Amino acid sequence: MATIYKRGKFWWVSYKDRTGRRISKSTKLTDKTSANVIKKHYDTVEKSYSFTGTPLQHSIKFSDWFNEYMQLRENRLSEKTLINDKLAYNSLKSYLKNDKYLNDIKEGDVENWYNYLLKNNSVATANSYLRHIKSCFNTAVKKEYLIKSVCNIKHAKETINKITSLTQEEVKKLLSIMPIGWQNLVKVALFTGARAGEICRLKKKDVDLNQQTITIASTPNDPTKSKKFRVVPLPDHSISFFQQLINSHQKQNLLVNAKNEQWRVDWITHGFTRYAKKAGIDCTFHDLRRTYGAWLVMNGVDLVTIQENLGHSDISVTRNHYIHLMIDHKKEQVNKLPVIM
Repeated sequence: MATIYKRGKFWWVSYKDRTGRRISKSTKLTDKTSANVIKKHYDTVEKSYSFTGTPLQHSIKFSDWFNEYMQLRENRLSEKTLINDKLAYNSLKSYLKNDKYLNDIKEGDVENWYNYLLKNNSVATANSYLRHIKSCFNTAVKKEYLIKSVCNIKHAKETINKITSLTQEEVKKLLSIMPIGWQNLVKVALFTGARAGEICRLKKKDVDLNQQTITIASTPNDPTKSKKFRVVPLPDHSISFFQQLINSHQKQNLLVNAKNEQWRVDWITHGFTRYAKKAGIDCTFHDLRRTYGAWLVMNGVDLVTIQENLGHSDISVTRNHYIHLMIDHKKEQVNKLPVIM
């Protein structure tokens, strides 16, 4: 029978291979319960040798493997990534209707699940879930729970959807019905292109009025989406606004709400939707970030600058978001050619 023991901060498993040789392997887990799941796997493997001389294929359940997989990832990745891991897992498990053994899940099962996602969700959501499941099965192969991954499906190509961006008139209408705290929030979003979560953690020290820049910080405990910090230039006409913002309260945070507290993402997203509805404008708070990018494109700013300011991980993301605006802008520029008769 396999055994587990602790060496340093990790649990190790000891088992016999098909030749009878004793093998010791680190589980790279600090949790004993999760390590016991691996022990049960090798218990089953050892028993299978006495019957067939090869590892028993029905060795570990999908749910047990996923719990171990999350233990491996929880200290290395952002909370949002882990949440998406769970959403993808729950979606596939629900589609399979029961908790199958890992080796019982076939490529056809995953392909049918992916096609089901494409019919009922956006292409982006389906591709996101598939990426997380691919990572899960690829790691199972590395851990030798599977011979090969069953996720060999190519991602569907996303159609280019026109983003929602606001006009200057719509922004003025929104600001006119908002109290000062919300006005400040909207202006910071439009001056920086920052996401709601990034705005919540902005500090006064992140604003450099001399250099006219703002730093969007990323820390291991609270990373940005791309896990990189970025320095965003501020427009000249925004400097007096940021100066007033810094002097308006004593907190370290750049922005505080009416109760002099740090903003939270759910307060922003839900509250902004109510104001937008009141103003008769169909938009979300994230559309302010898209508006920032759209305004830069329409004023002829190059894609690399827009990518760096928005913190996109790849320039293809920026191009796919704003390609239709770029084409419109180019058409306007072409119309400036002299008339030849």
